[in-house]
Amino acid sequence: MRARIAAVLAAATPLVVFGTGVFGAGTAYAAPTCDRGQTLIRSIDTVSAGVAICQWQGDGRLEYHGMAKSSGNIIDLPASSRSGPRGTVYYAINNGYEYDVYPDGLTILNPDGSVMSSEPAL
Repeated sequence: MRARIAAVLAAATPLVVFGTGVFGAGTAYAAPTCDRGQTLIRSIDTVSAGVAICQWQGDGRLEYHGMAKSSGNIIDLPASSRSGPRGTVYYAINNGYEYDVYPDGLTILNPDGSVMSSEPAL
C-alpha cells in the first residue's frame, strides 16, 4: 500500500493527510504495510485502527499487522483465513482475543467469544 502525503493548511493549523487518516499538527497516521518479502492481501482502515493482512511470498504464511490510531500501538501476529457469509475472513489470535478482518470491517472478540469491538471500514 502506498500512502499519499499531502499538506493542508486550515485556520493556521497544519494538517497532514496519510492515506485516509487526517490528524492535527504533531500527529500523523500511516496505515500498516507489509514487510519486505510479503504481498498485501487485505487492508482495512476503521475509525480507531488500521490493519494489513500480508502473505509471505516464500511459504504463503499470513500475518496480521495492526495499529491502534489512538496510541500508535502496533501488533504483528500470525494469521489464518476462513470462509464465511461475508466473504473470506482473515483472523489472528492474541492471548485469547480474536481479531477478525472482514472485507467490510474489523471485529475484535473477547476470549469468551463476545464482541469487544466492531467497526466498519472507512
